[in-house]
Amino acid sequence: MLTKVGTANIPLLIEALSLNGAPSDTHIVKAVVILADDTSKPVILDALPVHHDLVTAVVKRGWEKDAKTILFTELKNAGEYLPPEWVQAVVNLNDPESFPLLRTYFINGMNNACTYSMIKGLPIQDFPGAVAEAWKRSKYENVYLRQGMAIVALEYGHVDALASLIDILASGEMNRPEWSNQIRSAVLKYVEFRGSNEDLVQWFQKNRDKLRFDPKAKKFVTDEK
Repeated sequence: MLTKVGTANIPLLIEALSLNGAPSDTHIVKAVVILADDTSKPVILDALPVHHDLVTAVVKRGWEKDAKTILFTELKNAGEYLPPEWVQAVVNLNDPESFPLLRTYFINGMNNACTYSMIKGLPIQDFPGAVAEAWKRSKYENVYLRQGMAIVALEYGHVDALASLIDILASGEMNRPEWSNQIRSAVLKYVEFRGSNEDLVQWFQKNRDKLRFDPKAKKFVTDEK
């Protein structure tokens, strides 16, 4: 219904963003994204530093180069949260100037695992070190954010990430089957042992002090035959 106002009235929709709270903002942003074209680009980019969700229009229309200064500035100053599309817009630029900013945001941002999925292919300096820092910070987040980053940390050999995921399986904190199955699949990818969740917990408790990470096999092993 909101799209019926037409592209010419995008400034009014953006003005309404400052007047309405969620969930109304969600619908207004979607309408702006649908209506956005090159004629509305200036007003959308002007509003972007305040209304970060409008970055969806930037990605959809391929305006990343036009928005580069805004994208970089907000990434530097955003603190813990930006929409995932913001990170994707910066990644799309593939600009070395952005790599330190993306590294810092990955470490300090709210959803590290989501950010990781978008930046892992970039030549970011000391990326394993960034993973270690992000994982260390994530230990103090809620279980949903923590488990996502723990799965990332497994790939880099962090035994305490394996311990965290085993603890989640044992406690039943992730009580939806699809979430617990995701954790189980991640654990099984990096260990040779097979069995039920209860068996995995017992195996880990028995072997946790003997485990080491084999970087070639990308497995946690005990060196026991």
